[in-house]
Amino acid sequence: MIRVELPAHLRTLAQVDGEVKIDVEGEVTQRSVLDAVEACYPMLRGAIRDRISQERRPFLRFFACETDLSHEPPDAPVPVGVASGAEPLLIIGALAGGQEARLPLHASSESDLTHSLISDVRMTPSQERKHKGSILVIHDGPAGLELLFTILTEHGYAVRERQLDLEPHSRFVKDTLPDLVLVDVRKPDTDGYQVCASLTNDPTTRAIPVIFISSIDRSVNQAKALLSGAVDYVTNPFDAEEVLWRIETHISLRRLRENLKSAACNHGAQSVAPNGDLDRAFQEIHVLTQVTGRKHAEEKVRQSSRELKKAEEALQSSERSLAAIINTIPTTAWTTRPDGYCDFLNQVWLDYVGMTAEQAQGWGWAEAIHPDDRKSLVEEWQSCLASGTPVDTEARIRRYDASYRAFLIRANPLRDESGNILKWYGTCTDIEDRKKAEEALRLSERNLSLTINTIPTFIQVSRPDGSVLSVNQTVLDYHGVTLQDVQKDEFRDQFYHPDDVKRMREERKEALTRPLQFEYEQRAMGRDGKYRWFLVRYNPLLDEQGRIERWYATAFDIEDRKRAEAQVEQAYLRLAEAQRLSKTGSFITDLLADDHNWSEETFRIFEFDPATKVTVQMIRDMVHPEDLPTFDAVIARGMTGTDVDFLFRLVTSRGAVKHIRGMARVMVQNADRPLFIGALQDITESKVAEEALDRARSELAHVARITTLNALTASIAHEINQPLASLITNASICLRRLNADPPNIDGARETVMRTIRDGNRASDVITRLRALFSKKEFTLETLDLNEVTREVIALSLGDLQRNQVILRSELADDLPRVTGDRVQLQQVILNLLRNASDAMGSIEDRTRQLLIGTHRDGADRVRLSVQDAGCGVTPQDFEKLFEAFYTTKGGGMGIGLFVSRSIIERHQGRLWAEPNDGPGTTFSFSIPCGPAGAKDAAA
Repeated sequence: MIRVELPAHLRTLAQVDGEVKIDVEGEVTQRSVLDAVEACYPMLRGAIRDRISQERRPFLRFFACETDLSHEPPDAPVPVGVASGAEPLLIIGALAGGQEARLPLHASSESDLTHSLISDVRMTPSQERKHKGSILVIHDGPAGLELLFTILTEHGYAVRERQLDLEPHSRFVKDTLPDLVLVDVRKPDTDGYQVCASLTNDPTTRAIPVIFISSIDRSVNQAKALLSGAVDYVTNPFDAEEVLWRIETHISLRRLRENLKSAACNHGAQSVAPNGDLDRAFQEIHVLTQVTGRKHAEEKVRQSSRELKKAEEALQSSERSLAAIINTIPTTAWTTRPDGYCDFLNQVWLDYVGMTAEQAQGWGWAEAIHPDDRKSLVEEWQSCLASGTPVDTEARIRRYDASYRAFLIRANPLRDESGNILKWYGTCTDIEDRKKAEEALRLSERNLSLTINTIPTFIQVSRPDGSVLSVNQTVLDYHGVTLQDVQKDEFRDQFYHPDDVKRMREERKEALTRPLQFEYEQRAMGRDGKYRWFLVRYNPLLDEQGRIERWYATAFDIEDRKRAEAQVEQAYLRLAEAQRLSKTGSFITDLLADDHNWSEETFRIFEFDPATKVTVQMIRDMVHPEDLPTFDAVIARGMTGTDVDFLFRLVTSRGAVKHIRGMARVMVQNADRPLFIGALQDITESKVAEEALDRARSELAHVARITTLNALTASIAHEINQPLASLITNASICLRRLNADPPNIDGARETVMRTIRDGNRASDVITRLRALFSKKEFTLETLDLNEVTREVIALSLGDLQRNQVILRSELADDLPRVTGDRVQLQQVILNLLRNASDAMGSIEDRTRQLLIGTHRDGADRVRLSVQDAGCGVTPQDFEKLFEAFYTTKGGGMGIGLFVSRSIIERHQGRLWAEPNDGPGTTFSFSIPCGPAGAKDAAA
């Protein structure tokens, strides 16, 4: 069983995440391993066979020792550690066939090593492929990187990848020392900047260039990347050619710097070699001359001279190569003597400032430094020269176009074995963009700070345990304290209400242990010593593992809201109490949705549990059966979005009957869905009282009728005696005609018909009298007011004649029918006739004339008037005529007109009196006609 880990592009094709295990039959070789991989993952066959068909060998190595097997033949056995599965085998890529490049592990001399570094004669296998190298990709998730891995691998780079984890990746970079590191940061909260800073601050990995690849295209993030030590920042999605060009540029730049450093060290070490060799050569020549003779000595001198010339030529070649490198690298470089005298500036420096080498040598370079920075830079440079400490400072350098840009100036001394400074080597790096980014970041942070400190909201940042890190200025101003005061343990006890501190201590402590948002309300004391209510909300900031890193809290002043809530609560309690006392409930209803919001009193009236979900059907089930048509009509009208008034009875679960009256008005009309607000009242007690009042009125009316009829006794006796006398007379005539010889049958028949007529007449009089004397409840029926009036006239006619009153009637022919109680309306008419007759009892100088008439009163009412020719009523008496027990007659009781007005008002009518143009007074009443009046009267 072989443990194999595929590169990123092959893992993508094979759809695997990491290490795979392969069974290899027979001897374990590179070819058998590849065959086994293809057998398990057929989709890789094309990618691997393409390289084999192009005569390329796979580059296999151990994970642990990174053994290079690329120079071995495909059928050569792999080491035992891999074959046993103890060490995983990593398939990296492929090398060109026939090339067996090796690392320059040994050099015969310092000169050879320098030559190899400068001229690129000896390179690693990755460098041999068009200056390519090894790249380490550090990411926070592999999604979206498959294309990048494929591009880099196809262009000859050895690609490794690591998850974003600070400690393991630092060790891995130190162990592998890649040519370049790519940091992929797609998540805004991923701290790739700390990764970059750790590599830059470590002397072992400081020289490795770091490039950020991120989907976040913001100047602040770019500035943070550059400040953390990155050399470049690429925004995703990216252009493949641009990314490859940037990678190649930074890898080449690093190699040039390393070669420059190595060549400079070798140049410094060999600068004294020719003189030393020459001295040794002269000493050797002196000895040889003594031993072998002059001729041999001369040959030795010529040989030493040739060797010296070769050394000088090699040195000159090295110096030319070094000068070419130094003048080619895209950065400014310079050297000085131990005393600070500048003896070299590369062409990039000279081209940037627009000076010649002669102008800039010595201390002439200082002319390119900004005047404000020149003095401090020279002083710091002289201080470093004296102490031998490295230079690390900033200054503005003038460009050839007279503009200034900020530069980072760094220099290190080169020392001999004794520690003496031989030379200073330095570079100037353009950091103008970084300075601008820093300034932009500073301004952004300042604006953020101003924003946080300006908004009228309390803001607090706390540690995971809730201890305070910082607060905004609003908090400090409210309490009148400093940040140090807020961070003290006793702050909460001093500035929060004691009741709230005790209540919230355990609740807040428990909430801080959970990575969830929470909130609470508490009172906080201001600098004026007064407490105000605040709503406090905590939001956690979590790391990648879901652990709490910070708590961000905001507090909102809700004192006004609390007071308003208290006022609303008081108003609600008062309203609820008023509703309870008045037995009036309120409601908000959406009939179409069958959604009902009731007050407590409404639930109490209907005797429902307040937790009950009320429906229209539940209400209908309680409605009295006789009132169901009225209830259904109200609901149907409300469904159309029309305001409604209602009156119906409820039958409770106890069997009690309640009278309910109410109204509902459309509050909101939303898309054919009316929302009603209304009120209803339990009027059962008033109904009971009204019924009792009606009974009292009936009793009083009955008394009034009896009193009135007592006054009409003579008239009633006359009305009865007249038909009775006619009966006796007709009976006698009928008897004589029957006794005649022969009997007069026809005459007798005619006499009997008159007898029957007189009997019916007497019966009608008695019936009307019985009705007036009867005591019964208020009864509605459809009446002809003219007919009712004629019946009363028939009863009163005898009395009127006896009082010498001439009655004239003007009854309208087209009078509509009315609905009312016949007996009570006759009582009113009879009372008005008697009052009119009595009012003319003392009149002697004019005819006692009484006019009774009926006619229409508007479109929906009828009116009856009784006009007399009496002495009239004084103006002050008009206001009191209808009061109880007030009378203008000497023997009157003062209840006739009072009872008459109550009867007419019950018929939804009106009774009034007005003076005539001449003598006398006219009394009139008006009542509705048709069934509407009956409905209102019944109510």
